[in-house]
Amino acid sequence: MKEKNIPMIAFKDNFLSKKYLTILQDLATNLQMLPSFNGKGKDIGSRLAFNLNDEMFNELRLKIKEDFPLSKKFNIDNEATFFHLRHSLLEPLPHVDDGKHKYNFLFFLKGEELLNNGTGFYHNQKLSAHVGFIENRAIFFEGSKIWHTNLQHFDKSSPRYTLLIFFK
Repeated sequence: MKEKNIPMIAFKDNFLSKKYLTILQDLATNLQMLPSFNGKGKDIGSRLAFNLNDEMFNELRLKIKEDFPLSKKFNIDNEATFFHLRHSLLEPLPHVDDGKHKYNFLFFLKGEELLNNGTGFYHNQKLSAHVGFIENRAIFFEGSKIWHTNLQHFDKSSPRYTLLIFFK
């Protein structure tokens, strides 16, 4: 029997050192973020692009390669690296990312550790898996093939800060 090419989702808890996590949390919560909208004009929170090549992100780049070896096969899109603040309570916005980006790295930076602050993944238009929000949790997944959305609209949630990196 021939195996199907199943899209991959991987996650790792306690991804960064506590000291480095605190530095990134302080940075994210003190940034002036701008309103952000998806391709359909829907409000998806606030975000701010940053330059991952900046020396202060060396540890982050190294940890991604170390803990998610598949990332070495792809290039980081330096024009698609963001700090993101979201608290979307209106409706789920499941989506796949544009064909330009193959994989996503999503890092749960700061927020209440609630299941509904996390990210849900869909199969056949139904929610089939979810990863709850825990600070310092990293997720690496095939965003161009796996439908995904935040889960904040389902139940109790709070604002969440994430760091998002797209790979092409």
